[in-house]
Amino acid sequence: MHRISILLIGWLALAWPARADSYWLSADQFDSLHLVVATDAPEPERIAVLRFVEHWRMTTGFTPSQSSESALGKINVWIGSAAQRTFPAEIEKRGPSAEGGIVLTLPHDLLLVGGAPRGTLVAEWVFFERFLGARVFAPEVMRFPRPERGIPPIDYHYEPPFEYRDTNYRVFLENPWFASLNTLNGQWSKVPERLGGHIGFVHGLPGFGHTFHHFVNPEEYFQTHPEYFAEIDGERVKESQLCLTNPDVLAITIERARRYLREAAPNERILSISQMDYFWFDSWCTCAKCRAVDEAEGSHSGTIVRFVNAVADAIKDEFPEVRVDTFAYLYSRKPPKLTRPRDNVLIRLCAIEADYSRPLNDRRSPANRAFLRDLKEWRRIAKHLYVWDYTQNWRAFQAPHPNLPVLQPNLALFRRLGVDGVFEQASPFSPHSDFELLKSYLIGRGLREPDFDWEKET
Repeated sequence: MHRISILLIGWLALAWPARADSYWLSADQFDSLHLVVATDAPEPERIAVLRFVEHWRMTTGFTPSQSSESALGKINVWIGSAAQRTFPAEIEKRGPSAEGGIVLTLPHDLLLVGGAPRGTLVAEWVFFERFLGARVFAPEVMRFPRPERGIPPIDYHYEPPFEYRDTNYRVFLENPWFASLNTLNGQWSKVPERLGGHIGFVHGLPGFGHTFHHFVNPEEYFQTHPEYFAEIDGERVKESQLCLTNPDVLAITIERARRYLREAAPNERILSISQMDYFWFDSWCTCAKCRAVDEAEGSHSGTIVRFVNAVADAIKDEFPEVRVDTFAYLYSRKPPKLTRPRDNVLIRLCAIEADYSRPLNDRRSPANRAFLRDLKEWRRIAKHLYVWDYTQNWRAFQAPHPNLPVLQPNLALFRRLGVDGVFEQASPFSPHSDFELLKSYLIGRGLREPDFDWEKET
């Protein structure tokens, strides 16, 4: 027993220094950081530098020096293009996407870099949030704990779980830096270029959805061409959907789609051709041709997908990077039996009928079972699939809407099923929604990290 005790004490004596040396940066070195930023660094990288300086000061109390060159005797933090030029092999080996970021510690260096400037902003925040426990719950509510002993070695490659991440809670719209910190990149949050930019819809918010009449407007055409619009109960109706089997409607839409795209901003790469929001009556066309297509397809999405496919085919050579977007919403939510969306078509599936008292994969809910069935089928047939999700009580924005337990699980579900993008709709116009800041934090965090422990965070 005595011999065993001696051996154990000796092992601990050898092991303890190894544990102490396992830190990449010990607490007594927190004042030794130096930032390296290229003289020609784009503005998002310079913003990443400013953020790092502020976040490091809030975490440790020290302000790092900075220049365009490394500093002898310092721990050099290489930001963005400075890291790419100095450590190309390390970065190429990890291959971050434009919005992906690398956090890598070397013996005397820290690399924070993305595949593009936006990814460098992501890498900066990943370092503080994931590895130092920093939290920004709201613009004026944040926590930057100081590591007691130091920071361990890090070799981490972050890629966003969704290519499109957006919500329209007011806190993000009113604070672009907060939207950028949460890696939002959609049309509503509208992050400016200096903070990384965003994915835009052609015509901005007016082009975000319910756009049939942007292409064939009843004010312009109904009096002379009522046949361009839906036949309902044997009559053509002005305030209705389009007649999607009419060849003139297709020709006009293609011509205007080309014109709109030629005039679009460089970041406006999604063209929405989507049904109008006439949710209170059956607004689709029931003429003989439209009815025959929908019956063959087993869904009203049949005429829509065939129509959008034809537009997508017509514009793909001139605009190969553009996706033509349409809804799977209310009457068109069920996927078609025969037709498959083209590879440059984007389906946005809307979950408005869902039961938000339960997670979407809760099989006790008939509404959620039906939605999940449609989601899986759209995922099977569509190359690009986004979900339009809902977060609040639409009859009374300030009224209680106890859906906290479903927000994060639903995002995790979308990720597991391979959804490409998510828009979480709130109200940007109401003075407040219930638990507005809490829900915006959970959604912002969930869009960039769907599997985080939401109960621990709350």
